[in-house]
Amino acid sequence: MGAAQHVVGGKAKKDGAFTFDRKWVYLIVVLLLLYSLSILDYMSVEKLSFTDAVFETLCTSVYVDCGNFPNVTTRLLRVLLGAFGAVVLIFIVSTLLETFLRTELGGRAMKKKIKNLKNHYIICGYGSLGKAVAQVLEENGEPYVVIELDKGVVDELRENDVLAVHGNALSAEKLKEAGLDHAKVVVSALGSDADNVFLTLTLKELNPRVLVGTRAFSEGTIGKLHSAGAEFIVMPEMIGGLELAKELLHIRDERGKKLVSRKENHKRA
Repeated sequence: MGAAQHVVGGKAKKDGAFTFDRKWVYLIVVLLLLYSLSILDYMSVEKLSFTDAVFETLCTSVYVDCGNFPNVTTRLLRVLLGAFGAVVLIFIVSTLLETFLRTELGGRAMKKKIKNLKNHYIICGYGSLGKAVAQVLEENGEPYVVIELDKGVVDELRENDVLAVHGNALSAEKLKEAGLDHAKVVVSALGSDADNVFLTLTLKELNPRVLVGTRAFSEGTIGKLHSAGAEFIVMPEMIGGLELAKELLHIRDERGKKLVSRKENHKRA
């Protein structure tokens, strides 16, 4: 996720420079040579003028018959029409092929990778908290799978080679698809306390061994989340507000640690 990428010759390039791959240069050179040979052939063998030879070459290359139209403008329009039609056809075919490769073949490859994972992390919800957790896991080389409801986000993650499952994290089917049976930790970063409580209950029912880390939007929910089975609970909004106030007032203390609740400490309290 890091530096911005630029597409160069169909491949990502991170250095910010826009250059063509050598293969495109080779293709252009070959095409120009073929065009030149065709023009020479029409001029020497068919005894056509240079202009007619050029148009015959262009018409042939885009599969257009210009022989019955001596007018230059008419032939030029037919060449442009044929070229535009070819470009549109190529675009449609390439788009369909790309979609097929990404959804079908890419989806199968992703499912196979997830199936082979052991002791990995699952991040349910790819909002600000989910992204922060994913970044730390990425930096430390830990395997993880994201479950996200927004298909656009899932597609973007997959394009960046991140294992992602599209769907509702509250679904047992999607959790199993993300490899819950073999997961080590699940991060519940959904958008409400009710969803996080329900997800925690579902996780512990499906895999009692998995550790659950989640968020709480209110202090009153912490006990419910621990009772549901969550081992670690954070309150991101509270931590952020507290840290901001401490910086503004130049306060240095350890109060922030109290906003990370561990299940064993909560029981003793």
